[in-house]
Formats: sequence, C-alpha cells, structure tokens
Amino acid sequence: MRVLVAAVVLCGFVSGAYGAPSDKQLLDAVQQANSECRGLPPDEREEACQKRDQLVGRLTERGYCYGLKGQVGADMRWHRCGPRSQRLEDQP
Repeated sequence: MRVLVAAVVLCGFVSGAYGAPSDKQLLDAVQQANSECRGLPPDEREEACQKRDQLVGRLTERGYCYGLKGQVGADMRWHRCGPRSQRLEDQP
C-alpha cells in the first residue's frame, strides 16, 4: 500500500497535477523514489526507477547537480549547480 500511495504522489509531481512542487518537495520525492527503486524486489522496481529518473530530470532542469567533481559517492548530495558540480551529462 505504501508503494501505491508513493507512486500516486510521484505521478502527481511528474504530471504536474498538483502544480509545480517546491524544490524541497521535489528533492524529497527524488529521495523517496530512489529508496523505493533501490529497495523493491527486482520485479517491482522498474516503475519506481522510472519515476525517480523523471524526477531527477526535473531537478536538473531547475539547476540542481548531484555531488562535486572528484567527490566520493557517499559524500555526494543534491545542490544548486556551481563550477565544481558533477553534472549528469559529465558522468559515464
């Protein structure tokens, strides 16, 4: 049931049904979708991962980046892009 509710909320963010979410709401939704994408059994994760990818696309359109160049993955966080930011298009 939790997954269904989260999917409905995420669909609203992706489709714009609730208007444009704030940056914080979008960041929270990405974190939730990423947790579900990584935590669900393989046969259930595809939809959650697609939602996460759509939300990440919206974050990058708003000027957010994940991590800094040369940073260890465990230390990476979402932030407003700057000159030292790791951009998604820079990743292999």
